[in-house]
Amino acid sequence: MKYSALFSLAMLVTLSACGGKTDPLKAARPKTVPASGKVTYNGTPVEGAQVNLIPATNTDPAAFALTEADGTFTLTTYDDGDGAVPGNYQVTVVKRSVETILNPDDPNGPPVGSKEESFLPKKYGSVSSTDLQANISSEGTDSLEFSLTD
Repeated sequence: MKYSALFSLAMLVTLSACGGKTDPLKAARPKTVPASGKVTYNGTPVEGAQVNLIPATNTDPAAFALTEADGTFTLTTYDDGDGAVPGNYQVTVVKRSVETILNPDDPNGPPVGSKEESFLPKKYGSVSSTDLQANISSEGTDSLEFSLTD
């Protein structure tokens, strides 16, 4: 019984020493703030589009999201839905489907190619051609609006 109590006490001390430590990598990350918004194309909400925020400075991390059926999105930088680091960003928005092309003579064999279809104007899919921008304030935002047109 004496050894059991001593063992329990030793385990308690050991386990409590393991808890409560801060991950040094997480502690070094720039702070994120909540950030969300909506994407429309010619006035219609866009479902399944990838929204990418590319920072104006090379020191901050990018943020990304996938739009819901109503076009809304919540940005992620490190952990799901954690938002974005405050700052200025260029924004790209893409929605694509990729169809695998099989060999008609060997449909069970390896694919012979693929066909990609873009559902949004290509100008929004590249940092060099997009005119979309976002500013994330230190308080965060829930009103990012990206209205895409032809």
